[in-house]
Amino acid sequence: MKFSSIDKRSLKESIFDTAIALPIAWSMSYVTLVAMYALEVSNAFLISLAQTIVLTVVSVFRKYTIRTKFKKAEDNLMKSQNSDELTIDIDHLNLAQRQEKYPRATN
Repeated sequence: MKFSSIDKRSLKESIFDTAIALPIAWSMSYVTLVAMYALEVSNAFLISLAQTIVLTVVSVFRKYTIRTKFKKAEDNLMKSQNSDELTIDIDHLNLAQRQEKYPRATN
């Protein structure tokens, strides 16, 4: 894979998502473990099941939130690029050319 073929926006989103995921997953895993010990659950299978469910729900919520924010930023970028393309630059024309090309309406 060539580095130039990498989608930089997707890479940025992936790095951002992973950087946020690590502390969230670690803290949620710890909280789940503490809760299971407080409930006096010592079965490793039940503890891992509870952690898997909690981490899955939290990761779906996290990913949805981050994807929504990045999509909104992409949409705003696209809108600003499209509005720049729609503007007509007539500053390079001299006054006579402007009047000839865009005459004023007279009543």
